[in-house]
Amino acid sequence: MGLENVEKAVLAEARAEAGKLLAEARGRLAERLAAARREIDSRFDLRRRRELAHLESEHQRELARARTAARLEVLREKNRLVERAFRGALERLAALPRERFLALAGEWLAEVPAEQPGAVLAGERERGWLAGAFLDRVNAGRTGKLALSAEPGPEGGGLVVRGEKFEFDLSWAGQLADRRGQLSPLVAAELFGDKAQP
Repeated sequence: MGLENVEKAVLAEARAEAGKLLAEARGRLAERLAAARREIDSRFDLRRRRELAHLESEHQRELARARTAARLEVLREKNRLVERAFRGALERLAALPRERFLALAGEWLAEVPAEQPGAVLAGERERGWLAGAFLDRVNAGRTGKLALSAEPGPEGGGLVVRGEKFEFDLSWAGQLADRRGQLSPLVAAELFGDKAQP
């Protein structure tokens, strides 16, 4: 075998070895790239899931805040309407006809202890109705007499009876305030068609 053939054989062997090494290097590089890609994809997917979870959490918080704000607004509106209904009731009570008012006033004044004298505070309209014969009838069976006071009566109508040891608030506003807890659900049911309190 000549020198030329030896050179060719060595060169061919070196090329084959280089090709093998290059193929192995490319294989390792491809594996590393694939592993790096999987690692990057995994980190990206983890970050994406965290971001989505964060966004979902923020979305749920915003939604909860919006729902709470909407419920509060509805509650405020319901309360406003119930309050308007109570104001309307006060206006209607203040406009009761004379006979109905005197019937109620008779019932109220009968609750004042008969032995206790007292002053009856009434609005201008009611004072005229209570004066004279009506109070004479109320006082007929009492040892402690009730007399009309010159002091102004309760705002909105009704009566207040004051004695040395007592005060009866028989005003329309006082009567409604005492019954508000019981009446509010009924008014709400009438206004809103449900049994929920305003």
